[in-house]
Amino acid sequence: MTSPSPGGAAEFFEELRKEYLLEAPARLGEIRKDLDALKGGEPDAARSLKVRFHRLAGSGGSYGFPDISSSARRAELWVMAHPDATAANSAVLGEMAVEIALAFDRAAETLGLPTSAPKPAAFGWTAAVVGHLGDLADRVEAALADAQYTVRRYSEDVGPGDRPVSERPDVIVIVAGTEKETTDAVQRWTRGSPRPIAVLLVGSLDAIDPLRHPYSALDDLISPDRVETDLLARVRALGRSESTPRSVLIIGQDREPVTGLVRALEGSQVRVELRQGGVAARDFLTRQAPELIVVSSDLPDTTMPAIVRWIRRQPNLRLTPIVVSEVAPSGQVRLAAIRAGADDVVSLQEPAEATTQVLLARIERSRDVRRTAHRDDLTGLLNHEAMMEELDRALSLARRTNETLAFLTIDLDHFRRTNEEFGAAAGDAALIHVGRVIAGSVRSSDLIARMGGEEFGVLVRRCQAEDAGRVADKIQTAIRDTPCLYGGETIAVRVSLGVACHPEHGFGAAELLRAAERALAAAKAAGRDRTVVAS
Repeated sequence: MTSPSPGGAAEFFEELRKEYLLEAPARLGEIRKDLDALKGGEPDAARSLKVRFHRLAGSGGSYGFPDISSSARRAELWVMAHPDATAANSAVLGEMAVEIALAFDRAAETLGLPTSAPKPAAFGWTAAVVGHLGDLADRVEAALADAQYTVRRYSEDVGPGDRPVSERPDVIVIVAGTEKETTDAVQRWTRGSPRPIAVLLVGSLDAIDPLRHPYSALDDLISPDRVETDLLARVRALGRSESTPRSVLIIGQDREPVTGLVRALEGSQVRVELRQGGVAARDFLTRQAPELIVVSSDLPDTTMPAIVRWIRRQPNLRLTPIVVSEVAPSGQVRLAAIRAGADDVVSLQEPAEATTQVLLARIERSRDVRRTAHRDDLTGLLNHEAMMEELDRALSLARRTNETLAFLTIDLDHFRRTNEEFGAAAGDAALIHVGRVIAGSVRSSDLIARMGGEEFGVLVRRCQAEDAGRVADKIQTAIRDTPCLYGGETIAVRVSLGVACHPEHGFGAAELLRAAERALAAAKAAGRDRTVVAS
């Protein structure tokens, strides 16, 4: 392997510094989401803010931006001293977040990146609707707003380099216009630097070839008649995914060979766990599920193929990417790894930063696969299998931390009559409508699924039984007060709800689901259009 020249190393580090700055919108968006959570009284918000400020202070210094580091350090120390969710504390932290945004812009200016005086951005993720105006653009904006994005409108000629670092949107949705307008906009946003987290196009699937340049660079192509389902599900899942810290487990014999990789991963805001040997890794994996697993080819207590095969047999890890690492992988090692079930083999002789990018790409691909595999096709919500996995994972965490949670089952009353009176298409519209109303009635951190047929499920974390009853009443009232409009008809929708809580009504996912379904059956038997909490 050829060592880089000093000049080449300097250029490489300069590129890394630019990439770091171009991640500013995502980093600032995470801080704003936590600030919003702090204002809302969520108990973990202050701790999460401290962690984000701490990481930003460390990474800013590592990449040679002392202004970013010192601004983040001041915010970290302040939130440690003032963790209470008061209006005054939130206001001060908001000003500190603006200070950090200004520091990013000043750093960007020193590297020749476009900047201007930033304005304090709204809390949460941001999205921009680009291109054709009219009803379709309005529907796109409404879907993004439903997913709790702050939405801006851009004309076709605006590109990523035209916005200051701290104000660039996380997601771009291009609304197709003329062929030239659409092609130019797609090319501008997919080839420009920096590139948003996702670039989506809403347009006719028949008129656009996704294999032809520049459309092949899009992250997704959505039909106009699927804006309220597919687009809503895509951006909601994307926002949840991007705001969730990435996690990697490294299984090896000792830390020294992977020290550089660990440092590079942590510099990219990845939570890293190290375990020496297969037994320690197995114990860890029975309690937690990382997003990617790196396995050394040389282990002290087992073989690489043995631990890879064991991981692949675990139901909750079957989609988890596994990457085998070795200093200089031989063809024999590569073949053994792939046969055992690994996804890739990397060389530890490669630069740690390059290997980190490979691992991050694997994590993002895995998240895409999970989103696709775990979504209901009609509503875009989680499906039954995905919800049961999430419920199992949430219960495992709740048992370790002594937290409470609630599970709600929601069933449409007399749904068959809706289908018979208005038709199957109207029934589908009613299901989509109910899913949207539920989403608007719960926190963004709560999970919603279509469990099958006309039944929905909601997982509400950190929720006592009395609070769960109020959440259920809020959902029921919202559905009752918001009729479904379809084809000029007004379809009145009523629902029955069953509520079960951990630990009062069950410790396992199946047990809690059965308790909620028994409560739902009791609500139906008592006359429908009501909520029953399990006893």
